[in-house]
Parts: sequence; structure tokens; C-alpha cells
Amino acid sequence: MLSDLKGRKIRCILFDLGDTLWTQRDENAVHQIVTQRGIGFLNGHLEPQDRLEKTTKSYQQLKAAIDAKDPELLETIYHTTLDTTASPSQTAAVQEALADLNLPRLDHTTCSGLLEALRISRTDKRVLFDDTHSTLIELQ
Repeated sequence: MLSDLKGRKIRCILFDLGDTLWTQRDENAVHQIVTQRGIGFLNGHLEPQDRLEKTTKSYQQLKAAIDAKDPELLETIYHTTLDTTASPSQTAAVQEALADLNLPRLDHTTCSGLLEALRISRTDKRVLFDDTHSTLIELQ
């Protein structure tokens, strides 16, 4: 079988991508990424005196306030892999949650952006192995 390949040039190697090039991050690391991104996004739309600390506690308070308004909302965006635009009822739930945290009312577009920032994507869940880039360069 290898004799059939003699003299041929390898032009492509396919990987199954099932933990060949990357591995899954642990759940705490994923939530840390989402915390930083979500609170960072929100703080970018708040006055300095209203900004939340980039801590797990702030994230948990924000998540609890949103869950109180729409218990399925965050669960839905966590498990949605397609980019979707938040519905008016979802952004209204976020507006109410922010009000419950004594934060200023933000427009629907900003609330939709916050939901997108809180979405856990495939890339949030996965991390490349340390030697992936060097291995692919060597194979090239």
C-alpha cells in the first residue's frame, strides 16, 4: 500500500477535529470567559459610576436577574450555536433585569448585544493544544 504512494506529494491531511487539534475547556474556564466578555460589554455601555466589577459575583447577579425575568433565556443562548437576533421579549427581559440591578435602561440593540456577549460559542468551549500550530507548520 505504501508503495502506491511512492513519489507522490502529500497535498492535504484531514483531521477529524475530535480532540485531535484541540481539547474542551473546563466549565469554570468557559464561564470565566463569558463573565469577562459579558460584563465588559455591559460596562462599555454604562457610565463609570454604574459599571460592574468583572467578577464572578457580578456575573452571577446579572445572570440571576435575567433568569428571574426569563428562566429559559440564558439556557437558550448558551446552547444555541447559530447567530440569532434576540427577540423583543428577550431584550425586554434584559432591560427589566438591569433595572432590578439599579442599572440604567439600555436600548433593545444594546440588550441584544449583551445577550450575544453572554452566548457561549464553540470557540469558547475549545482550546488548541500547545503544539497544534507548530505541528501544522511542520506538516505543511
